[in-house]
Amino acid sequence: MQVLEASTRIAHYCLQRRIARGGMSHVYLAQDIFTEQLVALKLVDKNQSEYYERLQREIRALADLTHNHILPTLDYGPYHSWYYLVTPYIEHGTLRERLVQGPLTIKEAGSILEQVASALQFAHDRGIIHRDIKPSNILLRDGKHVYLTDFGLVKLLDEASDITQTGCMLGTPAYVAPELIEHDATPKSDIYALGIVLYQMLTGHVPFKSTTPIGAYWKHLSVSPQPPSMYNPAIPPAIDAVVLHALEKNPEHRFARADEFAQSYQQALVAAQTITYPAIETVPVGTEFITSRFQYATVAGRRREVAVLLAAVIIFFIAPLWLGFTYYSIHYRSELPAILHASVSLSVNHLPATLDFPPAPLSHHHQPLPAITPAPPPPPASAGWSWSYQSPLPHQSPSPDKHRQKHKADDKQKHKADDKQKQEAQAEDRSAQNLIKSSPEQSSIQLSNMPHLPVQHVQQPDVRPLLPLQIP
Repeated sequence: MQVLEASTRIAHYCLQRRIARGGMSHVYLAQDIFTEQLVALKLVDKNQSEYYERLQREIRALADLTHNHILPTLDYGPYHSWYYLVTPYIEHGTLRERLVQGPLTIKEAGSILEQVASALQFAHDRGIIHRDIKPSNILLRDGKHVYLTDFGLVKLLDEASDITQTGCMLGTPAYVAPELIEHDATPKSDIYALGIVLYQMLTGHVPFKSTTPIGAYWKHLSVSPQPPSMYNPAIPPAIDAVVLHALEKNPEHRFARADEFAQSYQQALVAAQTITYPAIETVPVGTEFITSRFQYATVAGRRREVAVLLAAVIIFFIAPLWLGFTYYSIHYRSELPAILHASVSLSVNHLPATLDFPPAPLSHHHQPLPAITPAPPPPPASAGWSWSYQSPLPHQSPSPDKHRQKHKADDKQKHKADDKQKQEAQAEDRSAQNLIKSSPEQSSIQLSNMPHLPVQHVQQPDVRPLLPLQIP
Protein backbone atom coordinates (compact mmCIF):
# COMPACT_ATOMS: atom_id res chain seq x y z
CA MET A 1 0.00 0.00 0.00
CA GLN A 2 1.28 3.43 -0.89
CA VAL A 3 2.54 5.59 1.98
CA LEU A 4 1.11 9.08 1.94
CA GLU A 5 3.30 12.06 2.62
CA ALA A 6 2.87 14.47 5.51
CA SER A 7 0.63 17.48 4.93
CA THR A 8 -1.54 15.37 2.64
CA ARG A 9 -5.12 16.50 3.03
CA ILE A 10 -7.97 13.98 3.14
CA ALA A 11 -11.34 15.66 3.43
CA HIS A 12 -10.81 18.20 6.23
CA TYR A 13 -7.99 16.21 7.90
CA CYS A 14 -4.33 17.07 7.37
CA LEU A 15 -1.97 14.11 7.73
CA GLN A 16 1.11 14.60 9.91
CA ARG A 17 2.82 11.21 10.15
CA ARG A 18 2.15 7.49 10.06
CA ILE A 19 1.81 6.01 13.53
CA ALA A 20 0.83 2.37 12.85
CA ARG A 21 0.69 -0.22 10.18
CA GLY A 22 -1.65 -3.20 10.17
CA GLY A 23 -2.20 -6.18 7.98
CA MET A 24 -4.89 -4.42 5.98
CA SER A 25 -4.46 -0.71 6.70
CA HIS A 26 -2.22 2.20 7.66
CA VAL A 27 -2.98 4.58 10.51
CA TYR A 28 -1.91 8.22 10.39
CA LEU A 29 -1.85 11.01 12.90
CA ALA A 30 -3.94 13.84 11.46
CA GLN A 31 -5.41 17.12 12.56
CA ASP A 32 -8.93 18.27 12.02
CA ILE A 33 -8.70 21.58 10.17
CA PHE A 34 -11.93 22.87 11.67
CA THR A 35 -11.47 21.90 15.31
CA GLU A 36 -7.65 21.51 15.36
CA GLN A 37 -8.20 18.25 17.18
CA LEU A 38 -5.67 15.45 16.75
CA VAL A 39 -7.27 12.30 15.36
CA ALA A 40 -6.25 8.88 14.12
CA LEU A 41 -7.10 8.26 10.49
CA LYS A 42 -7.16 4.69 9.14
CA LEU A 43 -6.76 4.24 5.39
CA VAL A 44 -7.63 1.11 3.39
CA ASP A 45 -7.10 0.64 -0.33
CA LYS A 46 -10.34 -0.05 -2.13
CA ASN A 47 -8.55 -2.36 -4.51
CA GLN A 48 -7.96 -4.73 -1.60
CA SER A 49 -11.51 -5.99 -1.65
CA GLU A 50 -11.21 -8.19 1.42
CA TYR A 51 -9.69 -5.45 3.56
CA TYR A 52 -12.13 -2.88 2.19
CA GLU A 53 -15.09 -5.12 3.10
CA ARG A 54 -13.70 -5.62 6.62
CA LEU A 55 -13.47 -1.87 7.10
CA GLN A 56 -17.07 -1.51 6.06
CA ARG A 57 -18.07 -4.15 8.56
CA GLU A 58 -16.13 -2.37 11.30
CA ILE A 59 -17.89 0.92 10.49
CA ARG A 60 -21.30 -0.75 10.66
CA ALA A 61 -20.42 -2.53 13.92
CA LEU A 62 -19.14 0.64 15.60
CA ALA A 63 -22.29 2.47 14.65
CA ASP A 64 -24.19 0.21 17.09
CA LEU A 65 -21.50 0.13 19.79
CA THR A 66 -21.50 3.23 21.91
CA HIS A 67 -19.64 2.36 25.08
CA ASN A 68 -17.30 4.15 27.43
CA HIS A 69 -14.48 1.67 26.70
CA ILE A 70 -15.00 1.15 22.96
CA LEU A 71 -13.14 3.64 20.77
CA PRO A 72 -15.86 5.70 19.01
CA THR A 73 -16.05 6.60 15.32
CA LEU A 74 -15.76 10.30 14.43
CA ASP A 75 -15.93 10.18 10.66
CA TYR A 76 -15.55 7.88 7.65
CA GLY A 77 -15.81 8.10 3.85
CA PRO A 78 -14.04 7.53 0.51
CA TYR A 79 -11.03 9.42 -0.71
CA HIS A 80 -9.90 8.65 -4.28
CA SER A 81 -8.85 5.00 -4.22
CA TRP A 82 -8.96 4.77 -0.41
CA TYR A 83 -11.55 4.59 2.25
CA TYR A 84 -10.87 6.21 5.62
CA LEU A 85 -12.09 5.87 9.18
CA VAL A 86 -11.45 8.61 11.76
CA THR A 87 -11.29 7.92 15.50
CA PRO A 88 -9.94 9.90 18.50
CA TYR A 89 -6.16 9.89 18.91
CA ILE A 90 -4.99 8.15 22.11
CA GLU A 91 -1.54 9.50 22.83
CA HIS A 92 -0.41 7.00 25.47
CA GLY A 93 -0.31 4.23 22.88
CA THR A 94 -1.31 0.59 23.19
CA LEU A 95 -1.09 -2.03 25.91
CA ARG A 96 1.48 -3.85 23.81
CA GLU A 97 3.84 -0.87 24.06
CA ARG A 98 3.29 -0.75 27.81
CA LEU A 99 4.10 -4.45 28.27
CA VAL A 100 7.48 -3.95 26.64
CA GLN A 101 8.48 -2.25 29.89
CA GLY A 102 7.51 -5.30 31.95
CA PRO A 103 4.47 -7.02 33.51
CA LEU A 104 1.79 -5.15 35.40
CA THR A 105 0.82 -5.49 39.02
CA ILE A 106 -2.21 -7.60 39.85
CA LYS A 107 -4.21 -4.43 40.58
CA GLU A 108 -3.27 -2.75 37.28
CA ALA A 109 -4.05 -5.92 35.36
CA GLY A 110 -7.39 -6.18 37.15
CA SER A 111 -8.31 -2.60 36.25
CA ILE A 112 -7.59 -3.14 32.55
CA LEU A 113 -9.32 -6.52 32.55
CA GLU A 114 -12.48 -5.04 34.08
CA GLN A 115 -12.70 -2.28 31.45
CA VAL A 116 -12.00 -4.51 28.45
CA ALA A 117 -14.39 -7.21 29.73
CA SER A 118 -17.09 -4.56 30.11
CA ALA A 119 -16.65 -3.45 26.48
CA LEU A 120 -16.47 -7.02 25.25
CA GLN A 121 -19.61 -8.05 27.10
CA PHE A 122 -21.39 -5.00 25.67
CA ALA A 123 -20.52 -6.20 22.16
CA HIS A 124 -21.49 -9.83 22.93
CA ASP A 125 -24.87 -8.74 24.21
CA ARG A 126 -25.47 -7.13 20.78
CA GLY A 127 -24.42 -10.25 18.87
CA ILE A 128 -20.94 -9.03 17.87
CA ILE A 129 -17.80 -11.16 18.31
CA HIS A 130 -14.52 -9.27 18.16
CA ARG A 131 -12.25 -12.21 17.15
CA ASP A 132 -9.02 -10.21 17.50
CA ILE A 133 -8.50 -9.48 21.20
CA LYS A 134 -4.81 -8.69 21.79
CA PRO A 135 -2.70 -5.98 23.51
CA SER A 136 -2.17 -3.98 20.32
CA ASN A 137 -5.95 -3.48 20.04
CA ILE A 138 -6.23 -2.07 23.58
CA LEU A 139 -5.45 1.65 23.82
CA LEU A 140 -4.38 3.49 26.99
CA ARG A 141 -5.69 7.03 27.27
CA ASP A 142 -3.95 8.13 30.47
CA GLY A 143 -2.53 4.90 31.76
CA LYS A 144 -5.80 4.04 33.51
CA HIS A 145 -8.69 4.49 31.09
CA VAL A 146 -8.60 1.99 28.22
CA TYR A 147 -10.40 1.53 24.91
CA LEU A 148 -11.05 -1.61 22.91
CA THR A 149 -10.48 -0.93 19.23
CA ASP A 150 -10.05 -2.52 15.78
CA PHE A 151 -13.30 -4.33 15.11
CA GLY A 152 -12.14 -5.21 11.61
CA LEU A 153 -12.59 -8.96 12.16
CA VAL A 154 -15.97 -8.79 13.85
CA LYS A 155 -18.51 -11.51 13.23
CA LEU A 156 -22.22 -11.40 13.89
CA LEU A 157 -23.64 -14.33 15.82
CA ASP A 158 -26.55 -14.75 13.40
CA GLU A 159 -24.44 -14.21 10.29
CA ALA A 160 -24.64 -17.10 7.83
CA SER A 161 -21.60 -16.31 5.69
CA ASP A 162 -18.11 -15.23 6.57
CA ILE A 163 -15.54 -13.24 4.63
CA THR A 164 -12.76 -15.55 5.76
CA GLN A 165 -11.35 -17.60 2.95
CA THR A 166 -11.65 -21.35 3.15
CA GLY A 167 -8.68 -22.95 4.89
CA CYS A 168 -7.60 -19.69 6.55
CA MET A 169 -7.90 -18.80 10.21
CA LEU A 170 -8.52 -15.28 11.42
CA GLY A 171 -6.83 -13.72 14.40
CA THR A 172 -3.32 -13.68 15.83
CA PRO A 173 -1.92 -17.23 16.45
CA ALA A 174 -0.77 -16.46 20.00
CA TYR A 175 -4.34 -15.51 21.02
CA VAL A 176 -6.45 -17.97 19.00
CA ALA A 177 -8.72 -20.32 20.93
CA PRO A 178 -8.11 -24.03 20.20
CA GLU A 179 -11.70 -24.71 19.04
CA LEU A 180 -11.34 -22.20 16.17
CA ILE A 181 -9.30 -24.74 14.23
CA GLU A 182 -12.48 -26.71 13.56
CA HIS A 183 -15.37 -24.51 14.69
CA ASP A 184 -16.66 -20.98 14.29
CA ALA A 185 -15.94 -18.20 16.71
CA THR A 186 -18.14 -17.76 19.77
CA PRO A 187 -18.11 -15.34 22.72
CA LYS A 188 -16.07 -17.94 24.63
CA SER A 189 -13.30 -17.74 22.05
CA ASP A 190 -13.09 -14.00 22.85
CA ILE A 191 -12.91 -14.91 26.55
CA TYR A 192 -10.02 -17.28 25.80
CA ALA A 193 -8.14 -14.51 23.97
CA LEU A 194 -8.83 -12.14 26.87
CA GLY A 195 -7.40 -14.77 29.22
CA ILE A 196 -4.21 -14.83 27.13
CA VAL A 197 -4.02 -11.02 27.41
CA LEU A 198 -4.44 -11.23 31.20
CA TYR A 199 -1.72 -13.90 31.34
CA GLN A 200 0.57 -11.60 29.38
CA MET A 201 -0.20 -8.61 31.62
CA LEU A 202 0.71 -10.63 34.74
CA THR A 203 3.84 -12.37 33.42
CA GLY A 204 5.09 -10.22 30.55
CA HIS A 205 4.71 -12.94 27.90
CA VAL A 206 2.12 -15.25 26.37
CA PRO A 207 1.75 -18.84 27.65
CA PHE A 208 2.47 -20.43 24.26
CA LYS A 209 5.38 -19.36 22.07
CA SER A 210 6.37 -20.70 18.69
CA THR A 211 8.31 -19.59 15.66
CA THR A 212 5.48 -20.65 13.31
CA PRO A 213 1.69 -20.21 13.42
CA ILE A 214 1.20 -23.99 13.15
CA GLY A 215 3.40 -24.52 16.22
CA ALA A 216 1.37 -21.98 18.19
CA TYR A 217 -1.92 -23.63 17.15
CA TRP A 218 -0.58 -27.04 18.19
CA LYS A 219 0.34 -25.77 21.67
CA HIS A 220 -3.11 -24.23 22.08
CA LEU A 221 -4.57 -27.66 21.34
CA SER A 222 -2.31 -30.00 23.29
CA VAL A 223 -0.20 -28.14 25.89
CA SER A 224 -1.57 -27.04 29.24
CA PRO A 225 -0.45 -23.56 30.29
CA GLN A 226 1.73 -23.14 33.36
CA PRO A 227 0.25 -21.07 36.21
CA PRO A 228 1.28 -17.41 35.98
CA SER A 229 2.87 -17.69 39.44
CA MET A 230 5.58 -19.85 37.86
CA TYR A 231 6.91 -16.71 36.23
CA ASN A 232 5.72 -14.17 38.80
CA PRO A 233 5.79 -15.63 42.37
CA ALA A 234 3.89 -12.59 43.69
CA ILE A 235 0.70 -13.89 42.05
CA PRO A 236 -1.53 -15.66 44.61
CA PRO A 237 -3.14 -19.06 43.89
CA ALA A 238 -6.65 -17.60 43.62
CA ILE A 239 -5.62 -15.47 40.63
CA ASP A 240 -3.81 -18.44 39.11
CA ALA A 241 -7.07 -20.37 39.25
CA VAL A 242 -9.04 -17.57 37.54
CA VAL A 243 -6.54 -17.25 34.68
CA LEU A 244 -6.33 -20.99 34.09
CA HIS A 245 -10.12 -21.25 34.17
CA ALA A 246 -10.33 -18.75 31.30
CA LEU A 247 -7.75 -20.80 29.35
CA GLU A 248 -9.56 -24.14 29.49
CA LYS A 249 -9.24 -26.15 26.29
CA ASN A 250 -12.92 -27.06 26.35
CA PRO A 251 -15.08 -23.95 25.78
CA GLU A 252 -17.77 -25.39 28.07
CA HIS A 253 -15.36 -25.28 31.00
CA ARG A 254 -14.54 -21.58 30.63
CA PHE A 255 -16.37 -18.58 31.99
CA ALA A 256 -19.77 -18.17 30.33
CA ARG A 257 -19.53 -14.37 30.14
CA ALA A 258 -16.76 -11.80 29.98
CA ASP A 259 -18.14 -9.83 32.93
CA GLU A 260 -18.20 -13.04 34.99
CA PHE A 261 -14.51 -13.44 34.18
CA ALA A 262 -13.77 -9.92 35.46
CA GLN A 263 -15.86 -10.38 38.61
CA SER A 264 -14.07 -13.61 39.48
CA TYR A 265 -10.74 -11.87 39.11
CA GLN A 266 -11.83 -9.02 41.41
CA GLN A 267 -12.97 -11.51 44.04
CA ALA A 268 -9.63 -13.30 43.84
CA LEU A 269 -7.87 -9.94 44.12
CA VAL A 270 -9.78 -9.10 47.32
CA ALA A 271 -8.93 -12.52 48.75
CA ALA A 272 -5.28 -12.01 47.87
CA GLN A 273 -5.23 -8.68 49.72
CA THR A 274 -6.77 -10.33 52.79
CA ILE A 275 -4.30 -13.24 52.85
CA THR A 276 -0.69 -12.37 52.12
CA TYR A 277 1.23 -15.16 50.41
CA PRO A 278 5.05 -15.08 50.52
CA ALA A 279 7.00 -15.53 47.32
CA ILE A 280 7.80 -19.22 46.84
CA GLU A 281 10.68 -20.20 44.61
CA THR A 282 9.73 -22.73 41.95
CA VAL A 283 11.99 -25.66 41.15
CA PRO A 284 11.99 -27.19 37.62
CA VAL A 285 11.80 -30.99 37.51
CA GLY A 286 12.22 -32.19 33.93
CA THR A 287 9.55 -30.47 31.87
CA GLU A 288 7.23 -29.93 34.84
CA PHE A 289 7.35 -27.36 37.58
CA ILE A 290 6.57 -27.77 41.23
CA THR A 291 5.21 -25.06 43.43
CA SER A 292 4.57 -25.31 47.14
CA ARG A 293 2.35 -22.30 47.64
CA PHE A 294 -0.70 -24.37 48.61
CA GLN A 295 1.49 -26.66 50.74
CA TYR A 296 3.03 -23.66 52.41
CA ALA A 297 -0.20 -22.69 54.15
CA THR A 298 -0.63 -26.28 55.44
CA VAL A 299 2.98 -26.56 56.60
CA ALA A 300 2.86 -23.11 58.19
CA GLY A 301 -0.31 -24.08 60.10
CA ARG A 302 1.33 -27.28 61.33
CA ARG A 303 4.39 -25.37 62.43
CA ARG A 304 2.23 -22.99 64.44
CA GLU A 305 0.47 -25.93 66.12
CA VAL A 306 3.79 -27.54 66.99
CA ALA A 307 5.08 -24.25 68.39
CA VAL A 308 1.98 -23.83 70.58
CA LEU A 309 2.25 -27.41 71.84
CA LEU A 310 5.94 -26.98 72.62
CA ALA A 311 5.25 -23.75 74.50
CA ALA A 312 2.55 -25.50 76.57
CA VAL A 313 4.96 -28.33 77.48
CA ILE A 314 7.61 -25.83 78.55
CA ILE A 315 5.18 -23.74 80.63
CA PHE A 316 3.27 -26.54 82.38
CA PHE A 317 5.92 -29.28 82.73
CA ILE A 318 9.51 -28.23 82.24
CA ALA A 319 9.28 -24.86 84.00
CA PRO A 320 7.75 -26.28 87.25
CA LEU A 321 10.38 -29.04 87.38
CA TRP A 322 13.16 -26.55 86.91
CA LEU A 323 11.77 -24.23 89.59
CA GLY A 324 11.40 -27.12 92.04
CA PHE A 325 14.92 -28.31 91.46
CA THR A 326 16.26 -24.80 91.88
CA TYR A 327 14.33 -24.31 95.14
CA TYR A 328 15.56 -27.66 96.51
CA SER A 329 19.18 -26.98 95.61
CA ILE A 330 19.04 -23.58 97.34
CA HIS A 331 17.29 -24.60 100.60
CA TYR A 332 18.34 -28.23 101.22
CA ARG A 333 21.69 -28.69 99.54
CA SER A 334 23.72 -27.35 102.53
CA GLU A 335 21.91 -29.69 104.98
CA LEU A 336 22.60 -32.93 103.10
CA PRO A 337 26.07 -33.71 104.59
CA ALA A 338 24.87 -33.18 108.19
CA ILE A 339 21.88 -35.48 107.64
CA LEU A 340 24.05 -38.24 106.19
CA HIS A 341 26.64 -37.86 109.00
CA ALA A 342 23.96 -38.14 111.69
CA SER A 343 22.46 -41.26 110.14
CA VAL A 344 25.85 -43.01 109.84
CA SER A 345 26.85 -42.11 113.43
CA LEU A 346 23.54 -43.41 114.75
CA SER A 347 23.97 -46.76 113.03
CA VAL A 348 27.57 -47.18 114.24
CA ASN A 349 26.76 -46.28 117.84
CA HIS A 350 24.05 -48.95 118.05
CA LEU A 351 26.40 -51.76 117.05
CA PRO A 352 27.95 -53.79 119.97
CA ALA A 353 31.62 -53.23 120.52
CA THR A 354 32.35 -56.96 121.29
CA LEU A 355 30.70 -60.30 120.60
CA ASP A 356 30.70 -62.73 123.60
CA PHE A 357 29.96 -66.45 123.22
CA PRO A 358 29.50 -68.88 126.16
CA PRO A 359 32.23 -71.50 126.52
CA ALA A 360 31.45 -75.01 125.30
CA PRO A 361 31.37 -77.88 127.82
CA LEU A 362 34.40 -80.18 127.90
CA SER A 363 34.31 -83.94 127.51
CA HIS A 364 36.90 -86.63 127.41
CA HIS A 365 36.65 -87.03 123.65
CA HIS A 366 36.40 -83.38 122.65
CA GLN A 367 39.11 -80.80 122.61
CA PRO A 368 38.32 -77.47 124.23
CA LEU A 369 37.46 -74.69 121.87
CA PRO A 370 39.80 -71.76 121.66
CA ALA A 371 38.70 -68.62 123.39
CA ILE A 372 37.17 -65.96 121.20
CA THR A 373 38.79 -62.63 121.53
CA PRO A 374 36.66 -59.55 121.18
CA ALA A 375 36.86 -57.64 117.93
CA PRO A 376 39.03 -54.60 118.03
CA PRO A 377 37.11 -51.38 118.31
CA PRO A 378 36.61 -49.39 115.11
CA PRO A 379 39.28 -46.82 114.46
CA PRO A 380 38.36 -43.32 115.48
CA ALA A 381 36.83 -41.13 112.79
CA SER A 382 39.59 -38.61 113.24
CA ALA A 383 42.29 -41.04 112.07
CA GLY A 384 42.84 -39.52 108.64
CA TRP A 385 39.17 -38.76 108.07
CA SER A 386 37.06 -35.69 108.59
CA TRP A 387 33.41 -34.94 107.87
CA SER A 388 33.11 -31.98 105.62
CA TYR A 389 31.31 -30.94 102.41
CA GLN A 390 33.09 -29.12 99.69
CA SER A 391 31.84 -28.60 96.15
CA PRO A 392 32.67 -29.83 93.66
CA LEU A 393 35.59 -32.03 95.04
CA PRO A 394 35.44 -34.19 98.24
CA HIS A 395 37.94 -33.93 101.12
CA GLN A 396 41.29 -35.46 100.33
CA SER A 397 41.61 -39.03 101.68
CA PRO A 398 44.80 -40.84 102.81
CA SER A 399 47.01 -42.25 100.14
CA PRO A 400 46.68 -45.94 99.04
CA ASP A 401 50.18 -46.75 100.49
CA LYS A 402 49.18 -45.73 104.00
CA HIS A 403 46.08 -47.92 103.75
CA ARG A 404 48.12 -50.96 102.77
CA GLN A 405 50.64 -50.44 105.59
CA LYS A 406 47.87 -50.08 108.16
CA HIS A 407 46.16 -53.31 106.98
CA LYS A 408 49.45 -55.24 107.13
CA ALA A 409 50.07 -54.11 110.73
CA ASP A 410 46.53 -55.15 111.73
CA ASP A 411 47.04 -58.59 110.14
CA LYS A 412 50.30 -59.14 112.07
CA GLN A 413 48.70 -58.26 115.39
CA LYS A 414 45.80 -60.62 114.64
CA HIS A 415 48.16 -63.53 113.82
CA LYS A 416 50.15 -62.95 117.01
CA ALA A 417 46.98 -62.98 119.09
CA ASP A 418 45.83 -66.23 117.43
CA ASP A 419 49.18 -67.91 118.10
CA LYS A 420 49.11 -66.84 121.72
CA GLN A 421 45.59 -68.24 122.16
CA LYS A 422 46.61 -71.58 120.64
CA GLN A 423 49.62 -71.85 122.96
CA GLU A 424 47.49 -71.12 126.04
CA ALA A 425 44.89 -73.69 124.96
CA GLN A 426 47.56 -76.35 124.47
CA ALA A 427 49.05 -75.58 127.89
CA GLU A 428 45.63 -75.97 129.54
CA ASP A 429 45.10 -79.30 127.76
CA ARG A 430 48.41 -80.62 128.95
CA SER A 431 47.74 -79.56 132.54
CA ALA A 432 44.31 -81.21 132.47
CA GLN A 433 45.74 -84.50 131.14
CA ASN A 434 48.42 -84.49 133.82
CA LEU A 435 45.80 -83.94 136.51
CA ILE A 436 43.76 -86.90 135.26
CA LYS A 437 46.78 -89.19 135.18
CA SER A 438 47.89 -88.18 138.70
CA SER A 439 44.46 -88.72 140.41
CA PRO A 440 42.13 -90.69 138.16
CA GLU A 441 39.61 -91.51 140.88
CA GLN A 442 39.09 -87.95 141.94
CA SER A 443 38.81 -86.91 138.33
CA SER A 444 36.24 -89.61 137.63
CA ILE A 445 34.20 -88.62 140.65
CA GLN A 446 34.27 -85.04 139.67
CA LEU A 447 33.26 -85.86 136.12
CA SER A 448 30.51 -88.19 137.33
CA ASN A 449 29.06 -85.54 139.58
CA MET A 450 28.89 -83.06 136.69
CA PRO A 451 25.58 -82.88 134.92
CA HIS A 452 25.45 -84.39 131.48
CA LEU A 453 25.20 -81.67 128.89
CA PRO A 454 24.85 -82.15 125.17
CA VAL A 455 27.84 -81.38 123.07
CA GLN A 456 27.45 -78.22 121.10
CA HIS A 457 29.56 -77.24 118.17
CA VAL A 458 29.80 -73.52 118.06
CA GLN A 459 30.98 -72.01 114.84
CA GLN A 460 33.20 -69.06 115.27
CA PRO A 461 31.65 -66.04 113.55
CA ASP A 462 33.55 -64.02 111.03
CA VAL A 463 34.09 -60.83 112.93
CA ARG A 464 35.74 -58.01 111.06
CA PRO A 465 36.60 -54.54 112.30
CA LEU A 466 34.17 -51.81 111.32
CA LEU A 467 35.65 -49.23 109.04
CA PRO A 468 34.41 -45.63 108.80
CA LEU A 469 32.22 -44.72 105.84
CA GLN A 470 33.73 -42.24 103.47
CA ILE A 471 31.13 -39.71 102.26
CA PRO A 472 32.08 -37.19 99.60
